[in-house]
Amino acid sequence: MKEEFNIEIHEGHCIMIDGDRKMLVDTGSPMTISNSDFTFLGKETQSVKTFQGITLESISELMGYKITQLIGVDLLSQYDILFDYPSEKITFYKQFKPESDYNAIAFTSMMKVPKIKLEIDGATFDFIIDTGAKLSYADHDLVNGTPTVGKVNDYHPLIGQFVVDTYSKDFKVGDLSIKGLFGTLPPTLQPLMSLTQSKGFI
Repeated sequence: MKEEFNIEIHEGHCIMIDGDRKMLVDTGSPMTISNSDFTFLGKETQSVKTFQGITLESISELMGYKITQLIGVDLLSQYDILFDYPSEKITFYKQFKPESDYNAIAFTSMMKVPKIKLEIDGATFDFIIDTGAKLSYADHDLVNGTPTVGKVNDYHPLIGQFVVDTYSKDFKVGDLSIKGLFGTLPPTLQPLMSLTQSKGFI
């Protein structure tokens, strides 16, 4: 099984295009949200209209982009998924078999939400992989002493819009060295770190 779709990248969000449907692919959401049951990859799918007070309408308003569904890890975890951002493609497999060399990186999960290990300043930390986030976030301790590089307007469905300082920080994942841009969560969202037992979201 292999199914490929075009995607749009809207302010860092992965939007999967399927006909007239525009679906936010959100690996940070435990649940799929839709105003009605729908077909996903040929299967009839049951979903919820609201999750923790979050609706399609509230997310669309915050994003400034109307989505028809939010696809969470309750569905995504059933497939191997290739995100090809440069080509603006997403491909779903029942079992992915690489045709060329790839860097294999182990991950764990919490409520099916994927977690990956990042190396920062010589130490290793768990980070949530969140394709539904506009910006990556790190615990204050990991960017303490790092100069800010500007402010970014962001939002979270639970509290609405906010402004955060951002920091440029080098990290490693597997054998890859990457320069990342991280914000720090506002105080009202800080409990998400302990709730997910992680040091950030990427």
